[in-house]
Amino acid sequence: MKKKMTAAITVSVLVTGISFSSAQAAPVVEVQRGDTLWGIANTYDTSVDRLFQLNDLNSTLIVPNQTLNVQDSEEDSEEHSEEHVVEEGDTLWQIGADNNVSVEQLKEWNDLSSDLILIGQRLLIQEPGDVGSSEEASEQAEEEETQQQETEQAEQDEQEQQEAEQTEQENQEPQEDEQAEQEEQQQQVAEQDEQGEQQQQEAEQDEQEEQQQQEAEQTEQEEQQQ
Repeated sequence: MKKKMTAAITVSVLVTGISFSSAQAAPVVEVQRGDTLWGIANTYDTSVDRLFQLNDLNSTLIVPNQTLNVQDSEEDSEEHSEEHVVEEGDTLWQIGADNNVSVEQLKEWNDLSSDLILIGQRLLIQEPGDVGSSEEASEQAEEEETQQQETEQAEQDEQEQQEAEQTEQENQEPQEDEQAEQEEQQQQVAEQDEQGEQQQQEAEQDEQEEQQQQEAEQTEQEEQQQ
């Protein structure tokens, strides 16, 4: 009788384990009779190529009791950081102690009616509401970071604009000084030309008056001789 009960419990545990493996994603799966790579990939939301890559497979041939990785450990830790995958030797008490939660909390969050857990089973180690809050906080932090980057970019653009205007002004000042100096030189040249022209006119007038004087003297001299 005792042997029959033990066998019944063993079968129950095995059946439960198989059911769990089929219903929930686990990083490692044990191949059952009739399993195919395509079926496993479809069940665990991955691709046959990904299974080839994760398990170094050379063909699609798989055999019962073979274990296959269905997810990279780094991906699993990133996507399910609020979950714990049960490993050999794990207990609810140890999992709770490692994550600073109680056994009762683990039971409540995972709808467990006993302390029995199975290898490969996923257990929530945070209250479901905390996950949403964490995601909201992450989104808010990302939004604040984006706003900060936009503000810094706007300040940088404004500073570059001011520097460009200052550079343009500095380049414009020498041009204005050069233009003023050129105008002054042109003014001086014009004044010199005007002064030279005036002197020329005065010289011509003096020469004309001298010639008239000579003609007058010559006329007077001729009259005296007559």
